[in-house]
Amino acid sequence: MTRTDAADLATHSPESLVALFTKSPTVSNVKTRLAVAIGKSRAHACYRTLLNHTIQCVLPFNSVVYVDGEVDDRSWLQGLPYQPQVNGDLGTRMLACFEDGVKVVVGADCPIMSVSYIQTALEALSQNDVVLGPTEDGGYVLIGMNRPIPELFQNIAWSTEKVLNETMKKARSLDVRVHLLDRVWDVDTVEEYRRWLSSDNLNPPNP
Repeated sequence: MTRTDAADLATHSPESLVALFTKSPTVSNVKTRLAVAIGKSRAHACYRTLLNHTIQCVLPFNSVVYVDGEVDDRSWLQGLPYQPQVNGDLGTRMLACFEDGVKVVVGADCPIMSVSYIQTALEALSQNDVVLGPTEDGGYVLIGMNRPIPELFQNIAWSTEKVLNETMKKARSLDVRVHLLDRVWDVDTVEEYRRWLSSDNLNPPNP
């Protein structure tokens, strides 16, 4: 699928303020590292639950889902428009969202994502150039900006504990005003999965 060959893809406009950035939720496509430890079925159930939660968080906004992978079953989109992600590394794919007019990009695996967290990010953009939702593992689960800033997505060690620090360093070098939201956590490791299972978030599936 290309970015222009499906009739019900999202139409680009400044009104599409929030992008949910996700993989197509097939068993073989999601949480592959976690699946090695807990099995594909449990990893898939985890991802689907987190994804559904995040969709509920973005539904109140003008939102579009940017999907990595084929979308055969569209029921999980809950009526939201979708776009295939462009080719390239994580930075290239996120930058493309902002070039489409998006203001905030949200990841799909944070158990404590909320409508208010996203609303706070949008409000922070009125007085800042960039807003970041940092995670405990050194990355971020949300990024917002008023205009595309390509440098913030270039030469970043994606999927490492250096992501946030490297992004902040680049922002300072560009004299970009950054607002940091409260630090949250996402589910990537077995330890985080167990934390999720023992929490009250989302009524996690039985282990």
